[in-house]
Amino acid sequence: MLIEIFNGVINRPYVFIFLATFAFIGITHLGLYRWLLFLVVGTLVAFVCEASSIRNGFPFGIYTYHPESFEGELSILGVPYWDCLSFSFLTYFSYTIALVLYSPLYKTRGDLQVLDTKEIRRSPRVLITAALFMMMIDTVTDPVSHQGSKWFLGDLYHYPSPGAHFDVPMANYLGWYFVGITTLVIYTTLELVFLESADGSEKGTRWLPFHGILGSLVYLGVYGFMFGVSIYIEDYQLAIASTFIYVLPVAMMVALLLRPGSQATPAEIAAYLDDFPNSPVARRYFRDGPYSGPAAPRKTEVS
Repeated sequence: MLIEIFNGVINRPYVFIFLATFAFIGITHLGLYRWLLFLVVGTLVAFVCEASSIRNGFPFGIYTYHPESFEGELSILGVPYWDCLSFSFLTYFSYTIALVLYSPLYKTRGDLQVLDTKEIRRSPRVLITAALFMMMIDTVTDPVSHQGSKWFLGDLYHYPSPGAHFDVPMANYLGWYFVGITTLVIYTTLELVFLESADGSEKGTRWLPFHGILGSLVYLGVYGFMFGVSIYIEDYQLAIASTFIYVLPVAMMVALLLRPGSQATPAEIAAYLDDFPNSPVARRYFRDGPYSGPAAPRKTEVS
């Protein structure tokens, strides 16, 4: 088994580069144990859904793996293990985008942090939006991946009944939404029930410059990687369609980050400090409370 796992690492280095990035950003954001919980939940949900779908079509629709394309690599019930891992980090990166959209932002000349409270992290709007971004990334990855015979991924699978979107069935995209929302609901529930309440000092948490948008940038990096592959395999229609899918949300994200009104108010900073008083961001910027720090708003803004 260890040799098969190692073969997967050697043959699919891009998966493990993204996985390592997920580990770095996720641990410094959530802490080691919450990151491990996210990884395990995301991987298991993906495995169950893939093992189900290749047999009965739920939730991705019917598709067929080609075992000869990953011979010598670990697969369980016909599902390659590294493919399940990819769902966990794509869900997390989608989750970080939703947190940016719905959380107060703390911006200084050389930094940007997302003040995501516990309520925001578990809110239905964040989970639903994250699952939508999860589905959205697959509108780029799957049309490229199922043409794996044209690039180094390999001819991994095919759809017996090709769909309307570059031969990908619509059920597949709905399946990605299902995996995303299921992973996030299970993770937030287990995190609340079984892990001690976080205060920001969890093992592994660190301050990083622009920490709040690192996951979003990696998400866009996945898109950029797949866009590059679509150009490489000369599927220019797919490249153009993928670009149009992303232009509006990226423009909206940039506008949000640059908008002066997105700066956290003292009340929003205080709410963050109530939840995470010992977080790296709190220790760095708010040692004297919500009115301290280089970008602190005026006290008169508090009603």
